[in-house]
Amino acid sequence: MAKVSRGRLSTPIGVVRKITTRTTTGAVKSTNSVMPQTWCELLPISTRDFVEGHAAGSSVDAKILVDTATDIKASDEIQVLDGSGFVYEVLGIMPVPKDNKKIVVCRTKTNS
Repeated sequence: MAKVSRGRLSTPIGVVRKITTRTTTGAVKSTNSVMPQTWCELLPISTRDFVEGHAAGSSVDAKILVDTATDIKASDEIQVLDGSGFVYEVLGIMPVPKDNKKIVVCRTKTNS
């Protein structure tokens, strides 16, 4: 993979994190919290990634390159803020130390 500069991270995203708290009565309450906007580069999915994902019973729909300082967890969702309206579920996070970046492997979120 070629080295990617910060200038290439041109797509705005928002990281949506589920926050679980308890009410005063003790009931569990889950809310979504949107972290501050950050920037990414949407990478193309290779045929190999696509086939391996389907063989494993999952679908890989997006690879997103973000800066290492971006706080993303495997339980988060990524909302693309470029007007497309895409929301992705995080499947895995792979560090790329050479570029000081992370690749986030995602699938399109289904409303269920």
